[in-house]
Amino acid sequence: IRVTGNDALGDSEIEEHIASRATPRFFGVFKGLIYDYEVFDRYVLERDLQRIERYYRARGYYETKVRAGRVYPKGDRQVSIEIVIDEGQPVHVTRVDVHTPPDVPSELRIAAERGVERVIGVGDVLQEAEFDVAAEALGRAFADRGYAYATVRKAADVDITRNKASLGFWVDAGPITRLGEIHINGRGPIPEDQIRRALDLKQGEPYSLEELESAERALLDLGVFSAASVRARLPQDKNAPKP
Repeated sequence: IRVTGNDALGDSEIEEHIASRATPRFFGVFKGLIYDYEVFDRYVLERDLQRIERYYRARGYYETKVRAGRVYPKGDRQVSIEIVIDEGQPVHVTRVDVHTPPDVPSELRIAAERGVERVIGVGDVLQEAEFDVAAEALGRAFADRGYAYATVRKAADVDITRNKASLGFWVDAGPITRLGEIHINGRGPIPEDQIRRALDLKQGEPYSLEELESAERALLDLGVFSAASVRARLPQDKNAPKP
């Protein structure tokens, strides 16, 4: 399998995202003598061409076209495949807007915006994975500061004719949530007060996903548990937020 016309993405990266595979060789001898050959299927190849275009799109190349999937016979029961790609130009981010409720603290708003900018910002190529990570980072900023019910919606306005994109993030913060009663299960012979000291969580404190993860690590650091889980049980009614 040979890929041509690809400058932005390497051959191996593209081949990782298609189903067609070359039959491996070992010292010039086909491994098919012992193992199964890779069987050519033109329908799989057609879907592979679509997969390549979709993967390029996820990497910010909305204009990419796979111009051909050429198949050449090579001897007895063998073919070689040439995939010809026209990458086009990538889409760059020209604007990023983060919309947060007006009543959240200014330091949280600033931290949230910076968290997004560290992942994807103006001038970057629009990549779906980074777009998703930025939304997760935004939600995490709120979850670490008492907003257990925070949700994030995102959208991208892509102008393909100009290869530009404007990104928007909208946060529904929900109410400030505080820790309720802390229950400990499955402690075995380990004294409960020792576990509570390790957890360092107190009823009435603001909810923090970061603090819950830290408490879980502290339990494991005791060296007496093979597994530990610290989770908040959030009521479905966010107007009565007591984990």
